[in-house]
Amino acid sequence: MDDRLGELNHKLDQVTNLLIKASFDTSLNAFILEDLFVTSKGNKERMEQYHTLAAQYLQSRLVKEGLDSQIAAIVEENEQLKRKVMEDNEEIQKLKSQIQQLYVRDQESGNKIREYQEKMKAMEQKEEDMTKWTNGLVHELKIRYSRLKSNETIIQDYIQQNPAPKGTHF
Repeated sequence: MDDRLGELNHKLDQVTNLLIKASFDTSLNAFILEDLFVTSKGNKERMEQYHTLAAQYLQSRLVKEGLDSQIAAIVEENEQLKRKVMEDNEEIQKLKSQIQQLYVRDQESGNKIREYQEKMKAMEQKEEDMTKWTNGLVHELKIRYSRLKSNETIIQDYIQQNPAPKGTHF
């Protein structure tokens, strides 16, 4: 693995040196070509000849450096890596979208849970109030029970002094 990495680093250095030289040559050639094109009054055939010569020169430089076949492999690997990066970025975007959807669902679920908890608490309070009120009524009936007086009167008196809990109708 280290040998392969060393070899790749060596080849990368060669490619870097070649690119630096090629960049210089390209800049120089651009100025020369521009001058020639202007002096030749736009002769297209001459420009095409220069392009052909430049391509041949670059190919011979790659062959001379022993990089012609390896460059193709590196270019292919680079393209594969670019595709992989694009696929990974798409997957990341999908996952971000899914996370956002889960976050929204989690928020909605949390809101529903709080809503149900509040309803349950209100119902428990209502049940407690009703139980207290009913126990109070039963106690009042026990204390004030009389054969002479109807229970209806005792109940009406109790309701008047202790209004029934909200939501309860008699």
